[in-house]
Amino acid sequence: MGEKKPWDYVIKFLLNPQNNDEGYWIFYGLFKREFKKYDLLEKNLNSLDLFHDFLIHIIFKNQKWKLNPTIYSKIDDKVVSYIYASLHNFLKTKYREFLAREYSKDEITEYEIDEVSPVILDLIIEAKEIKEKIISSFNQRDIRTICFLLLGDRKYINEEISDDALYQRKSRMKKRLKEFVKENGFSLEGFAYFQKYILKSEICDKLG
Repeated sequence: MGEKKPWDYVIKFLLNPQNNDEGYWIFYGLFKREFKKYDLLEKNLNSLDLFHDFLIHIIFKNQKWKLNPTIYSKIDDKVVSYIYASLHNFLKTKYREFLAREYSKDEITEYEIDEVSPVILDLIIEAKEIKEKIISSFNQRDIRTICFLLLGDRKYINEEISDDALYQRKSRMKKRLKEFVKENGFSLEGFAYFQKYILKSEICDKLG
C-alpha cells in the first residue's frame, strides 16, 4: 500500500472529527498556509480561532460536528477542490469584514463620497483589497510601472530607460494586470475605484 497523502487524513477527520487528531492538525496546517496569504488577517486575527470558526460554520455547520451535507455528498469526488474553494471564500469574506470594520465615516469622505451605500462600501473595501494584493504581489519596479501605466506620469519611473523599452514594459504590465484582476476575482468597478481614489495617494506618492 502507498503512503497516505495529507488529504487522506483530512477526509478521515471530516468523517470522524472526534477521534482523529492527526487529521485535525493536518487540516489546520493547510488552512494556515492559505490564511498567511491574507496579510491583514494574519497580523490581526488568530489563525486557530479562525480555523475553528471555519469548521463550525462551513465544514460542519454546527457544533455537533456533523459534516455539512454538501461536503459529504462530494467526499468521494472533488471534495478537495470544493473545500479549497470554500476556504478561499471564507477567508475573503473575513478579510472584507475586517476591512469594513476599519472604515469610519471620516475615512470614507476622504474619497469624496457623500452617501455610503452598501454597494459603494463594498467597492471601497475591494479597492483596499486590491491595494494590499498589489503591494504583496509586485516588486517596487513593477509598482512604479503600474503607476506610470495607470496615472500616465513618467516621474514614477526613477531610472534611465528608452521610450521603446518603457513602451514594452508598459505593454507587458498591462497584460499582467489583466491577468492579476482575473486571477484574484476582482471586479472592474472595484479596480476603477482603486485607480481613482487609492493608487496615487496610498501607493504611488509614497514611492519616494
